[in-house]
Amino acid sequence: MSTPLNTRPSFPGTIHYINPKVIPESEDEVLISSFNKLVRWIVVCLAIYVAIVGINLIMDGIAGLGFANLSALMEKAQNPLLCLMVGILATFLVQSSTAFTTVTVAAVGGGLLPLEAATALIMGANIGTCFTALLVAFGYVSRQDELPRALAAGLTHWTFNVLSVAILLPLELAFHPLTNTARWLSTTLFGESSPTFSSGTLVAWSTGPLVDAFGTHTIARVIDSPVVVAILAGLIGIAFIAIAVQILTVQLRSLMAFPSQVLLKRSVSPSKSMGAEFGVGLGLTLLTHSSSATTCATVPFAGAGTLSTRSALGVILGANLGTTFTAVAAAFAIPGDLGTMALQTAFVHVLINLIGAIVVLALRPAADFIIWISEVLARKTAKRRALGLLLWLATYLAVPAAFILWLN
Repeated sequence: MSTPLNTRPSFPGTIHYINPKVIPESEDEVLISSFNKLVRWIVVCLAIYVAIVGINLIMDGIAGLGFANLSALMEKAQNPLLCLMVGILATFLVQSSTAFTTVTVAAVGGGLLPLEAATALIMGANIGTCFTALLVAFGYVSRQDELPRALAAGLTHWTFNVLSVAILLPLELAFHPLTNTARWLSTTLFGESSPTFSSGTLVAWSTGPLVDAFGTHTIARVIDSPVVVAILAGLIGIAFIAIAVQILTVQLRSLMAFPSQVLLKRSVSPSKSMGAEFGVGLGLTLLTHSSSATTCATVPFAGAGTLSTRSALGVILGANLGTTFTAVAAAFAIPGDLGTMALQTAFVHVLINLIGAIVVLALRPAADFIIWISEVLARKTAKRRALGLLLWLATYLAVPAAFILWLN
């Protein structure tokens, strides 16, 4: 007796009805062709090149500002609270801490910002980037049972970064442990002055034609004002970096989408150490060059109950550290002694996120406190969803903008 064709075997995964077999979850995916992968990796390499061109355009613009204008800007950058608020607002608006910190590293490398001001800007960027995960969590607004879990996972990112800034910024202002350690690391690894960074010299040579084409050299032929020329060159550089980071995120997310899902599903550890989750968050962010991509992928798993709030915190701690390596790579694209300053800035970013991660991973009460605050805020926000969303928007828009206007 023949088996009817419409009889569906009760197997999970993809089923081939002529030759039915169970497809393991780890292999059940839509494959990208080898040629497609090759094209995407070429696009990734081009995007990295465009980002490096953007860094050099910013430096070109800074060099064109002149000493008097640079001095005036650096004087305004002495207020750490102002820099913190600028970092929060700017990163919230561009929704990419990677792009903002890369621009900050380039600004320090160009001599526009002192290291101390960049430290506060980076801390602000760490807070500003947290809204992305919250926005994803609010996508569960119609699901009463999943919304609190999704919000709690997203809020661990915010709580961790706010507490880190609340502790580290006063310590930095009083004793300068971050900047001093960053300078020591730079000196220990590369000596008193940066090695001319053979890689940086090669990059300067390879990007020179595009920097000349889009930088002050070309703009000055059309516009007479040196200040306007310098600002335009800097803005073009920022646009290059923003576009490159967006392309990198999209392409790497496509290339790594399936491995990311499998890793997240398998990262749940029966222990409460969060070590495995931390490693997954770090690895995914290194692969995608976007902490936002990792945190946004984590929130749905938490909302569905697949990841606990503690596991989500572990992934986010790893993502927080992983995103710092883009700034380190950007610093190596800046040649000469200015590259040393840029590298010190990148090391500050690493230290901020590394110190916080070590404390939370090593001290169980610290993790418990972050989780408790996040879950309390999540429950209150879930009860009054519209008001909660407005308050979070005000936290990222109105509060920083008001402080910036007041401090100016």
